[in-house]
Amino acid sequence: MKKMIVFIFLLPAFLLAKHASAQGGGLICSNYWQAQFSSCPTDQVAFIKQQTYIPTLQDSCTNGDAICIDDANNQPLYQPYAIYNIDDNEANRFQVTIYPKVINANGLITQQGRIDVQRVNPTQHERDFVKHLNEAQHYHMQVQDALTFTQKGGVMYSGSEQSTVKSSLNACKTAMNYVNGDDDCRGILNDEIRLEVQNNANSISVVAALDKASAFIKLVLGNVETNNLNKVLNYDVVMSFDDGSLLVVNVDVTKGVAKIIADLDASSAANGDTLTQFLESQNVIKGSHSPDELESLINNPQRGNLQTQCRPRGVMTGVNVKHVRTVIIVDKHANERVVNIYQKETTFIAVSNC
Repeated sequence: MKKMIVFIFLLPAFLLAKHASAQGGGLICSNYWQAQFSSCPTDQVAFIKQQTYIPTLQDSCTNGDAICIDDANNQPLYQPYAIYNIDDNEANRFQVTIYPKVINANGLITQQGRIDVQRVNPTQHERDFVKHLNEAQHYHMQVQDALTFTQKGGVMYSGSEQSTVKSSLNACKTAMNYVNGDDDCRGILNDEIRLEVQNNANSISVVAALDKASAFIKLVLGNVETNNLNKVLNYDVVMSFDDGSLLVVNVDVTKGVAKIIADLDASSAANGDTLTQFLESQNVIKGSHSPDELESLINNPQRGNLQTQCRPRGVMTGVNVKHVRTVIIVDKHANERVVNIYQKETTFIAVSNC
């Protein structure tokens, strides 16, 4: 019996699949949902060829780096593969033919290895699977847009068009108000978030479309955990303020109830520093680029290392210095402390009445 060997580098033909399919290799891709899925290749055929391994066969069993296989031959290997493009609502199926590289006993190549990729028709199950994921994405975008807030002239608007006034959110004047919970800013915004991600028509439609996609996932992808799809139930609340500060809040709804966490690394203070840098720095905060931000720090001394000056040089006599507002702090013993906010050029500083 003639025997051939295949080098131990011959692993399963497709190493590229992020999700193993019952009908071959498969890739769910989305450039919109990059955190949950792979990005979509621009050239699908080139992508498949680049990721596919060509085995090497040799008609000898003396090589210690190879495995001897009975009845092996140089016939091509066939492997179906699919790329499910959520963004473009496309189910792309391919038949991949792998011709192994064959070397004879003298070390001469008798067959060059190559990969041929041919497009074939996807199944109806695959089309429906991608269609429902695309629908979920459409409604997800609507919810995400509703969670984009922009403050203009002290008024908060929602959506990229900035056409809807959210007067309830006017309690939030700067990103620091949410972090510190001033004037119930945090509670009001969290209620708005829960309304958008759990109860409005678009958020309900996202879940419904994902449920429909999950009904096809076993037929299309085999043994894949359906909670992989639920990972798309994440949103980022983005709130821009007049003072230049930015608030980003991560919302996770994968378990049906909104888990809301402020992202201090993505959020920024009025001076452009991330809120993590601004609040957790070992340096003393000598001032702010926003009077609202500074007032929030004054009212919440546990946040950051704010320097409150007693008689700052030039504050009372400087030509370009003006008094902006007075903040009165009352402690648990009903003792009052008065702090004045002064503006010097573009910086606001806290000054105690000493």
